[in-house]
Amino acid sequence: MKVKIPYASWYGDYDVSLDFPDEWKVIVAKPRDAKPLGKEEITFAFRNPIGTKRISDLAKKRKDAVLIINDISRPTPTSRLIPHIIEDLEAGGLDEDDIKIVMATAAHRPQTREDLIKKLGEETVSRFEIFSHNPYENLVYLGRTSRGTPIYVNRIVAESDLKIGVGGIYPHGGAGFGGGGKIILPGVAGMDTIEANHKNIPGVGHGVIEKNENRADIEEVARKAGLDVIVNTVINSRREIAGVFVGDMIKAHREGVKLAREVYRTEIPKNIDVVITNAYPLDTEMFQIV
Repeated sequence: MKVKIPYASWYGDYDVSLDFPDEWKVIVAKPRDAKPLGKEEITFAFRNPIGTKRISDLAKKRKDAVLIINDISRPTPTSRLIPHIIEDLEAGGLDEDDIKIVMATAAHRPQTREDLIKKLGEETVSRFEIFSHNPYENLVYLGRTSRGTPIYVNRIVAESDLKIGVGGIYPHGGAGFGGGGKIILPGVAGMDTIEANHKNIPGVGHGVIEKNENRADIEEVARKAGLDVIVNTVINSRREIAGVFVGDMIKAHREGVKLAREVYRTEIPKNIDVVITNAYPLDTEMFQIV
């Protein structure tokens, strides 16, 4: 028996064939999944934000903007989102020179040009000034959270007038789900901030948002850092966009979580002798396979 599974996010996104003895009873446990969105549906999400004004309206009377984007370790198809964001920023009166991009690498490695082209598209890489966050340098101190976490944030982000977080909503052991305020902490936070949040405020498990002190701490940091609006995606099993959520970092995020819980939900077989798990589309680096 042959079973095909998707593999190599960002490095081909191709299928791998697994061969099993014919006498084995093989069960393939797939997520519920969803169809990909078309361009019109993505445009609709930008024109109908949740809990904020449109990005074009937010950009008015702002001197500049920063796009804070998750790195190659996350499967977010960002290149499909950026044209909509840039169009809105330009409609709000900002020019190309007024827009910067900071890759929210947290404590990960810096992004290479190849990474950036895969993530953002070659046109974006050629047009805009792009920085990889360094958790040890170029930071601004913004005080402490109510839980005692010291708040150090990337200086470019802190000093930009309009802050737009671009990421994806994926199951996460600490914050319950990725997305939302996580683009700030750990995305563009200092190492002291990351360490305090990770070590001192444990999460309550994958998929758990409610009464999660770890996420509450993250969102407090993101608010103090001034995150104005998020653009978050839910993806399907082929790394296509199944949902786009634009707006307030909590209200829009929670709407995205509702879809994520449906799209990613997988019925787990019981009484199994051998289990093979597939980390795609979070298989870019070994640490993400948890």
